[in-house]
Amino acid sequence: MDQELDVGELETWAVQDLKFLKIEGTAATEQNMLVDQLFGLQKNNCSIAYLSLSINNQKDFYMGLSLPSKQCPPALVESGIVPRSSFIDAETLSDQMGALLQHVGLCSGIPSLTATSDPSSLASFSSPPAPSSSPALFDATNYGSLILATPISKENLWSEEFNVAEQIRVAKNGLDPEKQPTIQEFVEREQEYFDYVLNTYSSGAWLVCPYFFSASEDGFNTVLKNIQSALEPSLKAAPLKTYMSSELRPFVENFAWLKNKKSGEFINQLLTFEYLTPLSSASLAQIITVLK
Repeated sequence: MDQELDVGELETWAVQDLKFLKIEGTAATEQNMLVDQLFGLQKNNCSIAYLSLSINNQKDFYMGLSLPSKQCPPALVESGIVPRSSFIDAETLSDQMGALLQHVGLCSGIPSLTATSDPSSLASFSSPPAPSSSPALFDATNYGSLILATPISKENLWSEEFNVAEQIRVAKNGLDPEKQPTIQEFVEREQEYFDYVLNTYSSGAWLVCPYFFSASEDGFNTVLKNIQSALEPSLKAAPLKTYMSSELRPFVENFAWLKNKKSGEFINQLLTFEYLTPLSSASLAQIITVLK
């Protein structure tokens, strides 16, 4: 679903102390490799930013790290999770993005994945093969994406799991024959979300804000259509949505999250943000792959 944003009401915060590394080689941005990287980064409590820039058919890919200790943990470098290269300041990359930020959008929601029969392995949550319509972001030129993600603690996952399970139990015990179809729909939606939360334990969970942008309106529309065709909805509780506004530019330039909360009362605490989505490492890897 495509929607306009009221930028005047946006609440934001910026990712602090981002340092970027240029990713060399295409293998490091493949889906399965990304899941492994994200799992390691999540364990080390690293907030991250994946930046992809395509300028005049030259594609460059960067990974930004906001490290708890302000230094890259040696274990991440030694394991190959991050490359052995010099850090690049966020301001430098913000300048490079400038020409591409004429048309800006973002997406939210949880995309579908194809799981294997072994739920205990990370591979269980790797995404399906990329759709034929979505190799490198399509036919557009001069476009890019910025995907911000911060780890969700296991304590918050446990709290969400307990809360959703309790809501399901209460709904089942209070079945009213006159309201049964509505209650059954609620139970099915919450059970689907509950299963998703359980699955995130194996690969780690993130709160994610994905932006995409282009220098031209035609290029932006091409990117938008291909995102919508490449991603399929997964959960009724977190439907896929795309938003657009040229006034989003300063938020992208400043690597800023949109922290607005939905109006009303919501039983799923991790879904209370309007534009942020809780994703497993595998779901996040899929978003990165589609937008790169």
